[in-house]
Amino acid sequence: TSAEYGYGAFSPKDGEYVWTAARPETLEGLMIAKDLYDQGIIWPDNPLGQTPDDTYKAGLMGSVFNNFDVGRVHSMRKALKENFPDIDENEAGALAFVIGPDGTMWCKQSQCYWGAVVMSANIGEAKMTRWLDMLDWMLSEEGTYFRAYGIEGTDWEYDENGEEVCYHPKKFNLPEPTTKPVDENFVTWYINTIKNSPEKVTIVPVGPLTDIAILLRAEPSIVDNIEEIVIMGGGHEQRNSTAAAEFNIWKDPEAAEIVMNCGAKITLVPLDATHAASTRLSEVQQYKDLHTPVGDMIAELIEIRTRAYNILQPLHEPDLCPIHDALCVAYLINPEVLKNVLFTRVDVDISGGFADGMTIVDTRHFHNLPDNCHVALSADRDLFNKILFERVASFK
Repeated sequence: TSAEYGYGAFSPKDGEYVWTAARPETLEGLMIAKDLYDQGIIWPDNPLGQTPDDTYKAGLMGSVFNNFDVGRVHSMRKALKENFPDIDENEAGALAFVIGPDGTMWCKQSQCYWGAVVMSANIGEAKMTRWLDMLDWMLSEEGTYFRAYGIEGTDWEYDENGEEVCYHPKKFNLPEPTTKPVDENFVTWYINTIKNSPEKVTIVPVGPLTDIAILLRAEPSIVDNIEEIVIMGGGHEQRNSTAAAEFNIWKDPEAAEIVMNCGAKITLVPLDATHAASTRLSEVQQYKDLHTPVGDMIAELIEIRTRAYNILQPLHEPDLCPIHDALCVAYLINPEVLKNVLFTRVDVDISGGFADGMTIVDTRHFHNLPDNCHVALSADRDLFNKILFERVASFK
């Protein structure tokens, strides 16, 4: 049961791709496994799997939690330790993966709602109570705020005037959105949209690549309908989340490795390029002079992000701010905006160690593996900011 339903793949059901962790069969499988454990048939502390003597080992869906590199969740672990000082580091690190940013219970690798609680052989009554208390905190107002905005001094801080310093403002002065969620799950929507398109589709993912990787695993042939995948992520000489990795890739390295090697044309726009294309604070006034909601938003964004970069992540000169994602779109408008573009081999470290999430760009003349990615190591700053301003100015 675990082998069939334990991982968060999408599989066809009634004409749609359904997340296996949400299927009734998954709950049935968990109950079977729990019953085996209660009877003493399941062995403790080992992945679930049938052995030659027809007994079972415990907890693939649960023990997955114990195999994570807790370094991926520094902030969550720190918050849990502050609120629950009696828990150990591994317990805090494991639980950090149970709750997603929107408050739903999840686990990045197994994507199973209560796998750790139901199946881990190490969870007794006291530990179960502790975990439930932590889950309650993570779903509380304080925990919800933390999941959205992080920890002071790590993800944001206050300046000498008591004003918050952060890269991503909580809210812009914009009208409420009118677009509503579609009824389909994202895998079905992607497949239907791409396959029904009269021409090949270019995808521009500008965050962690989990969704795109799941799409490619659910329907590998979709690659034939994709013109190009333009990724904002990674870094060759520039990093941010760790000494080795950029945030978008670091959040789901396994997904990034899947996408890099899917067979579609891949263009990677890493921090090396987005930092080179940074907008200067002196360019803010031209956006204000547009006197439009979009111009005002971009001006505010540049001011807020410039202040954050000056304090939290100083760049090669003061009063700069990268507008990372927009560079990917600018490339599709004018490919000349990307410079020093190499067609080479790019892989992602998925070892779980210090280099986890690192984009490994092979700059050697001869490569051991086939080239799979166009990677931009720089950008034309002036051209990018010209494209950005022209597009913003087109909105009235």
